[in-house]
Amino acid sequence: MSFPLPDHLKQIPNAEYQRLMKQVVHLQSGTVSNAIHDIGTGYGLNYGVQIPQIKQLLQQTRPNNALAFLLWNQAIREAKIMATFLFEPDKLTNQQVITLISTINNNELAEQMARNCLAQLPNSSLPMHNFEQWPVWGQYAVILAVARCVEQGTVSFADCQNLTNNLIQHLDHQNDSQLIPALAILFQKTYQQFAGHQQAVIQYITKFSNHPHQLISKAAQQFLWLNSL
Repeated sequence: MSFPLPDHLKQIPNAEYQRLMKQVVHLQSGTVSNAIHDIGTGYGLNYGVQIPQIKQLLQQTRPNNALAFLLWNQAIREAKIMATFLFEPDKLTNQQVITLISTINNNELAEQMARNCLAQLPNSSLPMHNFEQWPVWGQYAVILAVARCVEQGTVSFADCQNLTNNLIQHLDHQNDSQLIPALAILFQKTYQQFAGHQQAVIQYITKFSNHPHQLISKAAQQFLWLNSL
């Protein structure tokens, strides 16, 4: 069955963009779309296509920053998620990375951008100096990206400590409780990845459980509770 591209999507005269969006339209699910809308993720439009389906339809599409930025700049959930898979991290400038982080506006995009793009930046080169200026979901994405780098084994224990210390320094000025789960995930990934430094990791994270800033202390306490430490 042929699914025509909606008129508002035809306004972008890019053949690859239109090919991908036509597949998205074909896979649309009203039930999932309504559920996503009810959560309040703030998308202008969403077709309710699940992420494994999005990944599958991209199998024949090579990473391409021009196409990725075109997709990212649309107010369409599936276009933005596809973009996270299609960015070429090694070709992004520092300013482009900062711009991307500053436009992440919900948990789903934060998770996808962290995993698919930010954690793949060369040498884990996440720009930290703008941290306080980013929206909370941009900050969330950066913390998850650090956790992903740890999980992938692309950072040493010493580098992990340096990255975490840098984040803690910036988080000392934040008050959004939505960042607690992301920081707890970073602590957990550190604990799991560096088994050879387990006692040092426990001591390192335990010191944060008494941190004067509740955001940081709660994340450390959550980690300690989950691991019965």
